[in-house]
Amino acid sequence: MKAIRKSLQGVAVVIASIFAAATVFAIPVNAAEPSTYIQSGTIWSESAGEYQVLDDAGELWGFTAGVYDYVVGQYVEMTMSDAGTPDNIYDDTLIAVSSVWRDYESDIVGPFGYYVVDGWIATDNTSCLSCWVRDSYGSLWFWNAYCPKQKGEHVVLIMNSNGTPDQFSDDSIEDILWSEDEVD
Repeated sequence: MKAIRKSLQGVAVVIASIFAAATVFAIPVNAAEPSTYIQSGTIWSESAGEYQVLDDAGELWGFTAGVYDYVVGQYVEMTMSDAGTPDNIYDDTLIAVSSVWRDYESDIVGPFGYYVVDGWIATDNTSCLSCWVRDSYGSLWFWNAYCPKQKGEHVVLIMNSNGTPDQFSDDSIEDILWSEDEVD
């Protein structure tokens, strides 16, 4: 009889432990609410409307848009969701992308669709095969051709409005004027 009682006590302890564990795991824990933030970046690549943006921290983000909505080298702002984990960017999602509009209205687009903007080389240029150029409005542009200048040196950008002088998002560098002597 003692053995049966001891056995029943052991079963009761096991059942009580299971209920205690189930209660602990059933208690709801408030998850952090997702919040949004703005991240700036540059359109890094595009293929059939699939874009990649390189943010200012060096991370790549992808999104889909129309083939002619953005151009490689264009500076954009991304609205991001932190998925409730502000300390972890690897579960963040890109909600929206918008062009960063600058004060290009003051530039006069000529009859052939070109305008001139001052710029400065924005990256270390050891290969001379390509470079990033920051224009006088702060936008970053990619030049995939010969670049004899070094970071911080002044250049003059010949910009192509691509037939839309009132829209900045499709502009591109047509040419860069290099100068050996700076004139103030």
